Amino acid sequence: MKRVTKLIFIIMSLIATAIVFSGCGSITAEDLTGEYILVDHGKETKEDGKKYYLMIKEKDTFFENKPAIEIRFTKQRYNKDLDRYYYTNSDFYVDAKTLKEFDRQFRQFTLNDDKTIVIDDIQYKKISNNNVNLNDTNYTDNDIYKELDVPREVIYY
Repeated sequence: MKRVTKLIFIIMSLIATAIVFSGCGSITAEDLTGEYILVDHGKETKEDGKKYYLMIKEKDTFFENKPAIEIRFTKQRYNKDLDRYYYTNSDFYVDAKTLKEFDRQFRQFTLNDDKTIVIDDIQYKKISNNNVNLNDTNYTDNDIYKELDVPREVIYY
């Protein structure tokens, strides 16, 4: 009888441990937010005057009637003439549970197993939890051209 009780206690302990730690190891959208660096052919590449950030634009939203998170990947650049930062943004909808992108998007966002991200076949690696203000990212390169009063060619990619 002692052995049966001990065996049941061990089994219950294992099940309780599995339940407690079942969420460990999963990545959340908050885990992905922060500053990134370009990875070119497996080597981290720092670019002068350019920084990359991933942030949550809207946490509780829907895409094609499915729960989603809208994320923004932004490239921060500096304009010397205006002494101001400006941003180039790419917004994506990802599944709220799996963080996988939805198929019907124009741009491509992929989360790798090693927590690096790939956007349109370009790989980036997280280097810090630093981030910029979401409202600041609304000041884009279009605004720079307007302030400098320079005609802009429209480039579609």
